Amino acid sequence: MENKKNISLKEKAIWLIRAVVMVVVFAMVFFDYLSPLAGGLFFLLLLADSVLLAVLFSDFKKGWEIFDAETQKKSIELQEFDKITRQLVRRELEVDRANQRLAELDAAKSDFISVAAHQLRTPLTGIKWSYTALLDKDTGPLNPDQKEIAEKGLAAIDQSIGLINDLLNVAHLEEGKLDFDFKRQSIVPVAQKAFAGIKLLAEEKNITISSKIPETGFPEINMDAEKMGLVLANLLDNAVKYTPAGGRIEFGIGQDQGLIKIVIQDSGIGIPKNQKGRLFTKFFRADNATGVQTSGTGLGLYMVKNIVERHGGKIAVNSIEGQGATFIITIPEQSAKKK
Repeated sequence: MENKKNISLKEKAIWLIRAVVMVVVFAMVFFDYLSPLAGGLFFLLLLADSVLLAVLFSDFKKGWEIFDAETQKKSIELQEFDKITRQLVRRELEVDRANQRLAELDAAKSDFISVAAHQLRTPLTGIKWSYTALLDKDTGPLNPDQKEIAEKGLAAIDQSIGLINDLLNVAHLEEGKLDFDFKRQSIVPVAQKAFAGIKLLAEEKNITISSKIPETGFPEINMDAEKMGLVLANLLDNAVKYTPAGGRIEFGIGQDQGLIKIVIQDSGIGIPKNQKGRLFTKFFRADNATGVQTSGTGLGLYMVKNIVERHGGKIAVNSIEGQGATFIITIPEQSAKKK
């Protein structure tokens, strides 16, 4: 910038001197002062003008060389930019093709899971019926050992059917085939049923469990009671699974500025800080969770998040590993989604 400024000033000085020379020359011509002395002076002035023009041309040549160098540099930069742009376009096309392929594979996987789950659930239902018949003494009384074996078998079958149902629900969610039956109703009965279903299990594990569920005066929302029951049952079941004996679980429902707020807090193993972001993703289970509970598909929280969002709500979690976790669901009183 400074070099350009200097050249500009030099050009102005040269043109000023040339103007003076020309004025003097024309003055001498006009007044007919071409005496020998004047002629010599005229020659010197012309020579000085030639020198000034040579200097000006030299500066112009340097400026042109600088401009030419800058132009070549910009041309090279543009060529590099064009090369990078072409590479980015190719990468983008490759990523699009890869994403399309992944989507196709994911759809094929969902189809396989759906078919396999249906095929597995039918025989498992038959086996469950057989165990239930034995425990109901339809084939005669059982001795204590036989009863214990039948109860363990029934529990295992119930767990397997539960896992299969999770797989089917997730497959139907992704395919858009999981039907929601939204009705204007209160969440209180759903919450009471979910709490009653988990209370005994928590007490058997020596976990203190309490609830704050209003009896009356609670607003209604557009809700699928069955699906919301799955959400609450899943979160409460997780709280019991991952809270050690002697721990505590608190379950509450309230209102907060036009929102229905559901809070499930436990004193369990918590969630590792570096894994919170993946908690609601498909097939994910935290490292410390697999050490406590080996079985599980990692689909429960993924399904919970999807169901809550279909109700127009949000789910969040606060947790410190080793100090428990708090799951918070908020659903607008007026804006559940219908389909």
